[in-house]
Amino acid sequence: MFDDVISLGTPTVTEDDLGNQQRAYEYRDVFAEVKSISQSEFYTAAQNGLKPALRFVLSDYADYCGEDIVLYSGQQYHVLRTFRSGMQLELTVEKRIEAANDG
Repeated sequence: MFDDVISLGTPTVTEDDLGNQQRAYEYRDVFAEVKSISQSEFYTAAQNGLKPALRFVLSDYADYCGEDIVLYSGQQYHVLRTFRSGMQLELTVEKRIEAANDG
């Protein structure tokens, strides 16, 4: 059930030798179950300008520490919302257009 691995990312800002700030992400892997977005959820979100793509269910809500980026199957996603149900936590995400300096 929770046999897919996703990477949760937190942004970090570092400075190079010239003092230029550079943004990167630190990732950690967790197990999750991948689910699709329901049709009603998709259309409701679209009315608000959002484009949910997938849902990831974590078996333990403690596996999530407020990260805003998810990497899965070579794609980067942005967390739109979280929903806790008992010990599980569901992350609803949208596909992210990567900027040149995003890691």
